[in-house]
Amino acid sequence: MHPLRLSLIFVLIPFVTVCNKGICLFFSNDPFFTSYCHSTVYAPDMPNRLPVKDFVGGLVTNILRALKYWLHYTLVALAWLGVVPITACK
Repeated sequence: MHPLRLSLIFVLIPFVTVCNKGICLFFSNDPFFTSYCHSTVYAPDMPNRLPVKDFVGGLVTNILRALKYWLHYTLVALAWLGVVPITACK
């Protein structure tokens, strides 16, 4: 299957389904996409809201990842802008 079709399946179809518009309006001539008309994106037993535990866990994970990268790049910049020039001039 062509990568463009895969990207359309995973990006455009959920968007169109959430927006309550039929995918048939976009791909009425393509028999591959007409089978996806009005398909549901989420399972029927999904909760209406994201659980607080999942939200906080994701938030903490993203903050820790950002701090890790910030610390790494700060140490690299400090090394190249501070330690390397000082040791090179001696």
